[in-house]
Formats: sequence, structure tokens, C-alpha cells
Amino acid sequence: MIRTLLASFCAVFIAGLVLLAQSPIGMGPGTLSPGLVQLLDWYIATPSGCTAGAREMCVGATLFGDTQYYTAWFADATGLPNTSGLPVIGTANDYTSRTCGGNILILQLSVFSWTTPNGSKLTEVNCMSSYGNTPAATNAPAGWHGHCTSGDAFTDGDCSWKNRTPFVRGGVLYLPVERQIAAGTLSIHDGTMIKSTDGGATWRNPYTVATSGAASATGDAPLCNAAAGGAGNNCTHASYPGSIMWPSLPLALSNWVVVQYGQDGVTPPAGVLDGCDPALYTCFLGGAQEGTIARVLNTDLPSLDVTKYQYYTCPTLTESYRCPGSASSSWTSTFASRTSTMRFVAPAAGNFFPWNELFGVAYIKEFKSYLLTGYQNRTGGVTAANFAWAPSIQGPWTTILSSNAGSAANTVWPGFMSPSLALGYSVVSTNPPHVKLTMVTDDVPAHGISQGTPFFSQWDLVLGKRPWWGSEMARYSNTVGIQSHSGYIVSDSHAPRTIPAKDLVWLWDLYDHGGVTTWSGFSGFREIGTGTAFLVPNSQAGSAFFPSQGTSFETYGAKLDGSGGYSPKLYTVQHETNYTTVNVPAALRGNGSYTVGVVFRVDAFSGATPVWVFGDASGSNTMVALSGNTLELGWGVSGNRWRFLSSFTPTIGNWYFVACTVQANGATPVAHMWVGVGGQLIDKIAGVTRASTGGAPTQTPNIAAGPLTLGLEPGQTNSINASYGLVSVHSRALSQPEAWVMYQSAQTFMAARGVTVQ
Repeated sequence: MIRTLLASFCAVFIAGLVLLAQSPIGMGPGTLSPGLVQLLDWYIATPSGCTAGAREMCVGATLFGDTQYYTAWFADATGLPNTSGLPVIGTANDYTSRTCGGNILILQLSVFSWTTPNGSKLTEVNCMSSYGNTPAATNAPAGWHGHCTSGDAFTDGDCSWKNRTPFVRGGVLYLPVERQIAAGTLSIHDGTMIKSTDGGATWRNPYTVATSGAASATGDAPLCNAAAGGAGNNCTHASYPGSIMWPSLPLALSNWVVVQYGQDGVTPPAGVLDGCDPALYTCFLGGAQEGTIARVLNTDLPSLDVTKYQYYTCPTLTESYRCPGSASSSWTSTFASRTSTMRFVAPAAGNFFPWNELFGVAYIKEFKSYLLTGYQNRTGGVTAANFAWAPSIQGPWTTILSSNAGSAANTVWPGFMSPSLALGYSVVSTNPPHVKLTMVTDDVPAHGISQGTPFFSQWDLVLGKRPWWGSEMARYSNTVGIQSHSGYIVSDSHAPRTIPAKDLVWLWDLYDHGGVTTWSGFSGFREIGTGTAFLVPNSQAGSAFFPSQGTSFETYGAKLDGSGGYSPKLYTVQHETNYTTVNVPAALRGNGSYTVGVVFRVDAFSGATPVWVFGDASGSNTMVALSGNTLELGWGVSGNRWRFLSSFTPTIGNWYFVACTVQANGATPVAHMWVGVGGQLIDKIAGVTRASTGGAPTQTPNIAAGPLTLGLEPGQTNSINASYGLVSVHSRALSQPEAWVMYQSAQTFMAARGVTVQ
């Protein structure tokens, strides 16, 4: 099957089936925009059915700040300001609230419902004044002098306190805090954890816990006591080493984002086999960019002892391979030995997770998979709210939606967007899984304010792409967050809109650029069936796309134009960074059986030119070519050779689906050339005898080691003038019904990019 159904098709087709252990998450159609169901913009909402007390805020009230995380979920509201309200704790930093302002604020979201969203209510729990009682205060508590970490070169006005996702374990509230650039820029900085045993009223940092000190009603901010800002001014307070769990965190690791599994005190989901079983561990993802994974035993968490933490390590990690998190060898107590599971670098450098920053992650139990949120800065100043899924916390992560943000209605600013399992989590269906999940973020540009305000959105999660070859394969990096192929699903159900999975060798949808053709660094197409080859162009100027020399990528796929004398082609190599030739798999070599399907368009007739060729330049290899403007399936590149010569002449400018099947049968192979014309799939070599081009050829089909090549015969110079949208290879002769399903699939998914397949 084509391995990524549109969400609505998936929901119908998979209904009643036994789901995979980890089901891929996709975004439903939504009601406001793709995936988006409902919105609550706190700033502009009109209160309805809400009365605010002294430290309470109804919608529309003044609350400004970043890190609007509502991820802490108590078993009940005992000990919270509103004991009859929701037991949900959230945060804001660099904030201005009802009665106070400062760097870190603890809030109870005591009332919230998607049925009556304008009745929602927030309550101040703790203004955490020891972290600074004015927004972005950098010398708080006194002695920090803007330092990010001990002895660095930062001065007053630079680093201040920030926080990440709060969480609750065993009735205790925890909060990751760190020192960061006041404007939010990534920096080398300190990070640590603080905890509260009374719902956020009082707090203790790791030093206070270790020394059995008293909890502080002001937040117990770690002390530094530097003489001044600037290099060489160290943190000299005796408590500093013990209060900072992770000193001098690297640029890409702002602090730890908790992996959410559900409500405290409720039996956690079973079957989590990636080393983060919530019944045993609390796990974290290293935010902003690293994607480092940390875990600590739930029994060790209350001690705030950093030596109890372990970090995921996988020296052999690749785009598609992750060391099993279930193995003890995949975890280390050495922080420096941690492995980043994501790479946030410039697209030209070959990253495979092209986001700018990640903010929140949750396990969606109905899918037995993880959902990740973050953002991406696109060209032209556009910011996108991004969503990804993974079968394990280690990944690989696959972007499922990149939704542009802005000031227009029905858009969501992605600032610190995080899932909140406690708010409006609605299970529509368990088989297939269908969940409505609430996200919380801050909304900046819509109101022209310097700090965010709470912004709640509900999203439709439905069954998405199926994983293949054991896991989900990362998309090619140059897509920069755009969905890379048009949605083909690979399966043996023979359902409409699918590609047969049995004996699939290669599958290319030449849409890896997502229809965007402005990236000069785009170097080829990722094979999406088995992940074992990469399709690159080659011209006299080398392996790159050069329209002036016959190779270009277009909105629909790729174009080869041999009229300029540059002999363009596409051929198989290992990877976008490794151009070692990949040969036709051994299962197809010799006198083998196979099927090659292509979606292509003839742009101009240019003599005897190949559509595709197997193997090297020897005389017994297979190809489909234009010969006298008609299609042929032949063996041998030149000279006297065998062939099935059809009577079909493609019309210039028309797109066609052509699937050639060959069943090995000694010297007399059984072949078909299925061509889609006017909605019919017709064998264009039915009744045609395999004949020679002259003389008495002796070739028995015998494909030698060599690449799959599109558009140019090995060792020859006469290249085709044609465009391509899809290439598939199977190591067996597909049946006519299977070819028919592929034909329908090609028509459907090429139409999505504005191409009509005959």
C-alpha cells in the first residue's frame, strides 16, 4: 500500500483492524484549519460565568508572559488555592500578572472546558519572587549579576531565570529552571530542578533538599554571590555547586522538558518499552534543540540528586536507526556521553530534523506513540508551529504538520507550544485511534504585545502514515519541515491508493522537495520504500541540478532535457552525502523476475532514448526505451538485441503510468507493459513476440551489477527529454490487479500536485 493515507481515508480503512504496536499519528482535517478544531485566545475572550477573586483571573484579564506550560497534573486539587477546581498547574516567565510581576510565576488553571471556554479561570499560586520580582530581572537573587554560569563573560542585563515544563510525581510538584539570555537567545548556562511538596506554596532547590533545609515561600532560587558581571567573577556561595544540577549546559540544551504520560496517581500506560516506562522512570527530552533523553527512577527523583540520572547513548545512531532504549547499554550516567536524537543545523549541512526548537512532548496512549511540538523559522520571516510523531521517545521523528503562524484568525503562534494531557483530552475512537488534544502556547503577534498571553488550541489526532521496514524513516533534510512526498502508503491490502508492499525493492516519489523549487542545495530524492538508495542527477557539471545543463527539479518531480548536449540522467547512489553507486539488488540480477513502474511525461522526442535502464553497459541488461517514438521493453543497450516492441506512442505533454513486468522463463521471459490510457490499464505488448533488432541475437536476460538509471543508457550520450513523478521497483512480476491499484494511486496523488495522469 502507499504508506501514508490521508487521515480521513485512514480512519475508514483501518477501522476494525488490529493496530500496530506503535501507530503513526497524523493530523485530521480540523474545523478551523488542518488539524485545528477549537481556539481560546485568552487576551480577547469575553468572560462568561467567571468571577475573579483577589488573585484570580478570568479570560480577558491581564496576564502576560512566556513559557505558558500547563503540564503539571495533580491527582486532585487538595492543597491548591482552589480545592474544588482542576488540579492543573501552569507557568509563565518574564511575566506581569494580577498582583505581581517577575521571572517565574506558578498558576493553577482551576477552571477550563472546551464546552464553555470563556468561563476559564487562572489563580496565582506563587509569584516566586526570589527569581526576580520584575520581568527579566538578571541580578536575582542578588549576586548573579547577569551571569549564565559561574565565571562566564556575561554582565548585568544579560542572563535571567527561565523555566520549562512543570510536572507532578508522587504528589510532588517539580519545575526545571535555568539561567538564560534575557531575550531568550540560546546560551551556555546553568540548569537545575526545584520541587514543592505543598502544591507550589513553598519550594526547595537541590542544596536545600540535600541539607534538609527549610522550604522557601519565595521559590528558593539558587545563590551565586558573584562580585560582579564579566569573565572571572565566579559564583562563590557555598550552596552554588549543590544547587545547580547541570552547570554550563550547552547551547542546544536549554533545559529538560518532561515527557508527559498522564495524571499523577493514576495507573500509567503499560507497554512503554523504550526505557521510559512511566511506572519506573521519569523521562525528559533535552529542549531547545538537542533532543537528548534523560531518565531518573521515580524513587530517586525526590532527592534532586543529579548523579542518579542516566542519559540515552547511541554512537551508531543514524537517520533511521536507534539503539533500543530497552537495553541497559543504551543508557549512561555520564552526561558527556549522551547522544542527540535530533540535529538542528542548516539544511545545507544535511540535517534530518529541520526545526529551530522543540517545546513539548507527550505519549498518546491510544496510538502508543509520541507527539512532539516545536517551531520553525522559514524563509521570508514566516514562523511555523510544527508537530512530529515517533514510535519511541528516541525517534526517529517525522514531521506531520507545519502550520504557518501569524496575526490572521485561526492561526496559532508556536511560542512554547506544549501538549497538555490534562485539558480537554477527548478520545473519539480507540480503533482506529482518534483523539482531540489541547495545546497551550503564548500568543504574541496577534495582539502586538511584547510578551505572550495564554492561548489554548485543540487539535485532531488521527491515524497517520504507517511505518515501514520496522520504523519510520526520516524525510530528506532539504524539505525544511515541509511534508516530503505526497502520501503514498505501502501495503499488501490491495486497497485503492496503495503500492504493493510484497517484494518492494525501491520506491521514489520525486516530490521530496515538497513542491518547492527554490532551494539551490537540493541534491536528489530519498527512496521511501526501503531507505536503501538515493536518486541523484548527473551532468557534465557534476551531481547537482542544473537546469541549463538538462537537470531540474520541478513542482511535480524531476525533468531531464537531453537536447542541450549535456547527457542528463538520474541514477542510484547510497545517500545524499555518499555518491557511491548503488547497484540493482541481487534479487533482480541474472535472469530475474521484476516490475518497474514509472509515472513520466515525454516533453520532446529525441531519437532512441531510454526511460529507464537496469545494470551496466553490457548487452543483456533491461530497459524501457522510446524507439522510433514508440515504447519498447528490451534487453541490451545497443547493437543486435532482443525486445518487445509495442505500438504505443506517447503523446508529448501527457503524463502516463507505465508498469513493465517480467517473469523469468529461461530464454523466453513472460512480459507485460501495462499502460494507463483514459482510465484503462492496457497491456501494450499483449500478443507481441520477443524479437531481435536484426540478425540472430543470443541473449538470455542477464542483468549485471549496475545502477538503475533514468534517461540515459550506460556509456551512451543520447538522453531523453522527459519528466518523472514516480519510480517503483519490485523483485517479482506484479499481477494486473496490483498494477491497476498502482495506476489509481498515481492518478490520485499526482493530481494533488496538479498533474493529470492519463
